[in-house]
Amino acid sequence: MKISTCLLLVLAIAGGIGGARAFAQSYPTKPIRFIAPYVPGGASDILGRILAQKLSDRMGQPVIVENRAGAGGNIAAGLVAKSAPDGYTILLAAVGHAVSPALYSDLPYDPLKDFAPISLVALVPIMLVVHPSLPVSDIKQLINLAKTSHGKLNYGSSGTGSSSHLAMELFRAFTGINVVHVPYKGGQQLITDLIAGQIDVAFSQFGMLLPFVASGRLKAIAMASAKRSTLMPKLPTVAESGFAGYEVSTWTGLMAPVGTPRNIISKLNYEIGLVLGLAEVRLRLIEQGIEPIGTTSEQFSVYLENEVSKWKRVVRESAIKVDQ
Repeated sequence: MKISTCLLLVLAIAGGIGGARAFAQSYPTKPIRFIAPYVPGGASDILGRILAQKLSDRMGQPVIVENRAGAGGNIAAGLVAKSAPDGYTILLAAVGHAVSPALYSDLPYDPLKDFAPISLVALVPIMLVVHPSLPVSDIKQLINLAKTSHGKLNYGSSGTGSSSHLAMELFRAFTGINVVHVPYKGGQQLITDLIAGQIDVAFSQFGMLLPFVASGRLKAIAMASAKRSTLMPKLPTVAESGFAGYEVSTWTGLMAPVGTPRNIISKLNYEIGLVLGLAEVRLRLIEQGIEPIGTTSEQFSVYLENEVSKWKRVVRESAIKVDQ
């Protein structure tokens, strides 16, 4: 009796493993949803749609981008965390995913434990710009002006806890300057007011700022990323300007609900790597100021853990609180 029971148990386990493998091999058999935690039009949204189009072509099923903006990305992440771990609901995660643990004490999900990283897809560089009327042309001049203005200089962000806000808070920690924060509800409104001279300085996504810098409506001061942009090779980074260790980039990565079969994670990772290797895709992304990356799921996991740790420290030291 015991032998029969054990045999049935072994057969059941084997059948389950075989079924999981067969499922992964046939995947996908229906449309895949990319849940994006931001509004349409930004660099990460453009990246997601390029990826979705190419993956649709390669995998034989539609890949659809659904924008679920709000609550610093928590709405989108919460939706994916509660979805079936079957590879059909994927989070198009951004840097806010790593920031949320520091800003929100009551997240309905764990940003690390409730997700299976697939790949870090791309980095979206951030640039420091000022209104052209500001009498500065580099980091040192900006710092001197901020210190002699005695708190009268202001800076805009696309919202409390956003990458543009955190980039400036980290910059303040490195430089000791005092500037007044003016939060907006998105990057477009921020840039509009910066061009109009309503605010003095801001960090924002490189691709969104580039046309206005090229036309002279904004003045570029430095790149916040670890290296210079190939589109503006003469513009130094903040780190090169005397603040070694300073580095902020927004990023985009794909994550599935925890429990998603490993074979599906591997298949998605493989297909994403092939798409990011296509010359036409790389060219389109680079023209938008986006740096295609592509990693293993393990590398993305380590990267994400480091990002969570980094932004917890910045938020704590800057005493940032989410506006209620």
